[in-house]
Amino acid sequence: MPEYGERMQPTLYEPPTPFMRKLQQQRMSLKLLVKSKRSFLNQLHALSQLEEADKAALKACKAVLISIEKQIGRLEEQMQQLAEEHCRDLFTLLQTIPGISTNSAIELIVVSGGFRNFTSARQFSPLLVSAPASMSLVHPSADTRGSAGSGTKT
Repeated sequence: MPEYGERMQPTLYEPPTPFMRKLQQQRMSLKLLVKSKRSFLNQLHALSQLEEADKAALKACKAVLISIEKQIGRLEEQMQQLAEEHCRDLFTLLQTIPGISTNSAIELIVVSGGFRNFTSARQFSPLLVSAPASMSLVHPSADTRGSAGSGTKT
């Protein structure tokens, strides 16, 4: 181990700042809420397909969906406020990139630790490539097809 430390000179571990831990916790709660929302939407759809859907069950699903949507909105607002308060320059800069929404900028800040967890683009790029499509960091309105399907942004 000492030989490895001498040769490689790895950077020392720095724990996340309190605001970053808060953002990470909010991100995990947001993901859980989004999953719950999808689950209740599926349940609502299944109930609506029944000939005699129970009105109380439909009402309960709709009420839970409304509550989840409010909670999602509040969490997104809080996350945006934290990002603006603690890393305004980075947050603003990320949003100048075409296709990067407010939520995508926050996601990039959280997964990269405010870009402190990486010392080069080479270290960061595998994270972007391995992200599942459901967690895409590019806003859905971004057109990435190009004029002739070339794969370039327009």
